[in-house]
Amino acid sequence: MMQANVIMDATRLANNKQIVLKRIKASSQEVEIAQFLSSPALASDPKNHSIPVLETIYHPDEDIVFLVMPMMLPMSFLPFRRLGEFTEAGLQFMHDHNIAHRSAQSICKDRSLISSRDPCFFNLMVDGSLIPGGFHFHDIYKNPDGVTSWETWNERRSVKSLRYYYIDFGLSRRYPTNVGVLDVGILGQDQSYPELSATIPYDPFKTDIYQLGNVILRMVDEYDGMEEFSTIGEAMTRTNPEDRVSLPEALLMVDSLKFKPRKLKRRVWTKDTPKFIRFLVQYFGYNFPL
Repeated sequence: MMQANVIMDATRLANNKQIVLKRIKASSQEVEIAQFLSSPALASDPKNHSIPVLETIYHPDEDIVFLVMPMMLPMSFLPFRRLGEFTEAGLQFMHDHNIAHRSAQSICKDRSLISSRDPCFFNLMVDGSLIPGGFHFHDIYKNPDGVTSWETWNERRSVKSLRYYYIDFGLSRRYPTNVGVLDVGILGQDQSYPELSATIPYDPFKTDIYQLGNVILRMVDEYDGMEEFSTIGEAMTRTNPEDRVSLPEALLMVDSLKFKPRKLKRRVWTKDTPKFIRFLVQYFGYNFPL
């Protein structure tokens, strides 16, 4: 009997592109949600930042299905370099379609821990074109051959139409509405939200907001130059779910910061970036493996 929830990489012969196959139970709600978000009507919506499912392959005899998806890069694997590179990445789109992600987490502070089994690898991803020659699924510092190492990467602002994606809908749920919903559950990467309970129902959409707010606060903690966003993260992570701002309200708070184009180009740095590396990047455009 094959076990579900296994992830593997492959190359799609039709276009020689790197892909990921996720093996899950065919009867799971994850299949329904992933297919719904990849349906033609939704896939064409630019607000949709859900990972596209390229193909669905069903096992002929078992409760197993393979979801075929493009290979992506963990969002925080490579550092942000400009203030304007940060983005909300489409959680509101899922909420508008009554889907709570329930594990909207993305930050991995220790990049040496990233692997296909590490939770930091999952859930918020970015287009892999940041590494021009591609990378190996099980060792991101390596080229697709798994032997040699890539030597440089592109800053996000230099990649045209760069997109971010939510993946992994194993804990996600689609409800009849997104108002007044109550559910239970204690799974997920971020279990710090106060309403966490296996028995007392809570609003999963407000939990999504809390988890995304935690991502913002961790960014503020990790980067110099992100301090203006701390108020937004705090408003999204208030202890009482009813006191948390909604996603549209959070976006209005971002707009209220009135960032001018010049300020959006301002450099930001992880706090552990040495001064000499900041100098090389800023004045010589030097990017190198971290």
